[in-house]
Amino acid sequence: MMWDGHWREMMGWGFFPWGGLHMLFSLAALALFVAFIASLFSHPRHHPPQSEEDRRGGMGLAILEERYVRGEIDRDEFIQKKRDLTG
Repeated sequence: MMWDGHWREMMGWGFFPWGGLHMLFSLAALALFVAFIASLFSHPRHHPPQSEEDRRGGMGLAILEERYVRGEIDRDEFIQKKRDLTG
């Protein structure tokens, strides 16, 4: 190795102009990887399992609201049945 001021020949295509660009791409890739890992832990993939009773109560409330909107039941009956369903 000769250090006579010809660093471009020793480094091939020239290390210094591309080195900074390579460092920026590496940091961007690292940041994307860290963001991806953080998103895996911050957003659960699955919702907690609901019991059969919770599902039926939710469906019953939806049906009750539909009946109230259609005018099949009045306000007082809606409130009473909603109170019965939600406990």
